[in-house]
Amino acid sequence: MNRVIIINLFLLLSVTLFSQSYTEQGYAVFYADYFEGRPTASGEIFSNQFFTCAHAQHPFGTVLKVTRTDTGKSVTVRVNDRGGFGKDIIVDLTKAAAAQLDFISAGKAPVVVEVVGYSAEPPAGQTAKGGAKSGIPEEYNFSGGSSSGTVTYLPAAQKGIFLQLASYTIKSNAEGQYLSWKQKGIAYLYLQVTGSGDQKKYIILMGPFSTRPTAEEQLKNLKAKYFMDGFIRELQ
Repeated sequence: MNRVIIINLFLLLSVTLFSQSYTEQGYAVFYADYFEGRPTASGEIFSNQFFTCAHAQHPFGTVLKVTRTDTGKSVTVRVNDRGGFGKDIIVDLTKAAAAQLDFISAGKAPVVVEVVGYSAEPPAGQTAKGGAKSGIPEEYNFSGGSSSGTVTYLPAAQKGIFLQLASYTIKSNAEGQYLSWKQKGIAYLYLQVTGSGDQKKYIILMGPFSTRPTAEEQLKNLKAKYFMDGFIRELQ
């Protein structure tokens, strides 16, 4: 017990000293739904409902303040996983944290990250190695071998009114999120590919809709039933 206390005090002191000079700028992204319920690199069970994050180097338990450089919105999260390995990506946030920073629809946001503390305790409802105390919905579980594992790509010439539900820079993450929603029974989904090279994006769309009011009503339904967000796009 004394050894554990000493280690935690050492980590707290190290992180506190490091935070006096450490900041990092880049982009934040967020986890796809199919990671729900899986073990993180720290052994804690991942949940998009908690304010946690993945970082490439900070010790597990480090508390970070993540602030959008374009809007000033900020959120405090705790490192319990490894990530932030993409080009210019410095932190992977849970959906709860991304929603607080308001970039669910955009897919990523410019941020500055600073160390503000340390906590050895996992989020409420979790144990460090034993899994969640309260059940995580099994509908979030993703299996690439399911019968619904087909992604429909949007034809390049497609026009009409759509809902943009998510945007990713990594193809596998976009396809995983697409299939996760499809398994929940969400229909009329398409994956649109834009840009090229490092600027390529994979955008999940729903539609087409006959009118904007129809699209707006569907967006309300998605928010109420699935806690999803998005915005209307008209493809010309």
